[in-house]
Amino acid sequence: MPLLVVENLTKRFGGLVAVNNVSFSVEPAEILSVIGPNGAGKTTLFNMLTGIHQASEGNASLAGRPLTGLKPHQIAEVGLARTFQNIRLFGSMTALENVMIGRHSRTRGGFWSALLPGKAGIEEERQIAERAHAELAFVGLTARASQSADRLPYGDQRRLEVARALATDPQMVLLDEPAAGMNPQETAALVGLIRKIQSRGVTVVLIEHDMNLVMSLSDRIVVMNFGQKIADGKPAQVRSNPQVIAAYLGGAV
Repeated sequence: MPLLVVENLTKRFGGLVAVNNVSFSVEPAEILSVIGPNGAGKTTLFNMLTGIHQASEGNASLAGRPLTGLKPHQIAEVGLARTFQNIRLFGSMTALENVMIGRHSRTRGGFWSALLPGKAGIEEERQIAERAHAELAFVGLTARASQSADRLPYGDQRRLEVARALATDPQMVLLDEPAAGMNPQETAALVGLIRKIQSRGVTVVLIEHDMNLVMSLSDRIVVMNFGQKIADGKPAQVRSNPQVIAAYLGGAV
């Protein structure tokens, strides 16, 4: 049974159709890449799946639970987390604090327990910090725990976003251009990290322009162009698809 099911998702901004009738599914523990030229609608698709934009038409569900119509924090509770194309960290907070914020989505404490913490609240906060340290270790940032997020190198900031997403206990994580701006060594480390996430049982869907990364890492690829899905298959199938070649080369092949 697919983990994520996307059915006829469409997003209109006035007269512009950014995503047009897109359908696909993602299997549990699969690595699926969504690729396409700039402006193809890939990030808009992610934004609909995570509640930043509401779909004009269509539906999406995760493990049988509807995502369409939910707010971002509700979608995180269902088990879908993400990173962003443009890094969105709390720059003045430490790396550890950024990950702890992600973990707070799974805790029971509210306003009063934060204002007047009792034994239960103090213990819960200790567990949050412990889990945050574990996620930092998972992505290789243990030594950066006490550093401000805005002082971290670019590649470490990318990995910190991944750690924060993983702290929410997701069934699936969406990575929006995780290799953007990385050098070859950082990209190779990212591939290893995504494999580790998959081995942990978390399904990964990523938007990426690095075709070497996509072809070597993906179990399956969905290709978009002008808001529409034009291909869906294994890397070898997509690589030889005439529509995909035409979309990237800008004309008939």
